[in-house]
Amino acid sequence: MDQVTDIGHLSQFSRGLLDLLDRVEYRRIVSSEDLEAVGRLRADAYNRGNILSAGDSLIDDLDFDSQTFVVGVYSDDELISTLRVHHVTPDHRKCLSIKMFGDVMHPMLDQGKSFIDPTRFAANRAFAEEFPGLPYITLRIATMASVYFDVDHCLASLRCMHAAFYKRVFGFFELAAPRQVNDYEFPVVLYAEDPSNRVDVARRYPVFKSHPYEQRLMFDRDATADFAPLSILPTARYADAVPVRAPISLFGD
Repeated sequence: MDQVTDIGHLSQFSRGLLDLLDRVEYRRIVSSEDLEAVGRLRADAYNRGNILSAGDSLIDDLDFDSQTFVVGVYSDDELISTLRVHHVTPDHRKCLSIKMFGDVMHPMLDQGKSFIDPTRFAANRAFAEEFPGLPYITLRIATMASVYFDVDHCLASLRCMHAAFYKRVFGFFELAAPRQVNDYEFPVVLYAEDPSNRVDVARRYPVFKSHPYEQRLMFDRDATADFAPLSILPTARYADAVPVRAPISLFGD
């Protein structure tokens, strides 16, 4: 992968995101020890932000669902943020957005639509204050999943004050009006991605690009069953390279 993404046209902020991405690695959370660390980070962030009362740890049944992927973002071997993504299909209807907006989601699933539902975003407070670009690095997990699973929409169930960010960066649109839901301390609104914006988003923010090899390591359970990597290195700078067969051969295909 020797073709590097052109950054000559980028803003200073977007270049800074790529520099920050060079400092991190991703890990699929599969061990109980790593999941406990994720649960503690979630609880700290949710309690501090008055999102919900999470106690000392925030882990639930959806963390163990067969189409759920819990991912940690690490810097210098320290967990700095995490995101959980659900691959939602007409045959597999399990995610937080369905629990909160089932009346909106089920008719769309009945039409054959599929979704990525990113939830349980949490970040280390000190690192987030030092590096404001951390949400982009973390939400990159959801953009990769949307491409890998080729879904109709990526979702966002969020508090109203965060909607402007998703509209500005990703071109999300409102799918369901704000409503009060169980456990949350504020009304939640459901937004969805217009997939026709993906090319423009990647042009403005190449940090959201990823090579198919990285996507496969992140989301293909079969391919990584015997070779689950301790770390997944970001490929945004090399995502425009022509996919090669060498990574595939590592898994005996």
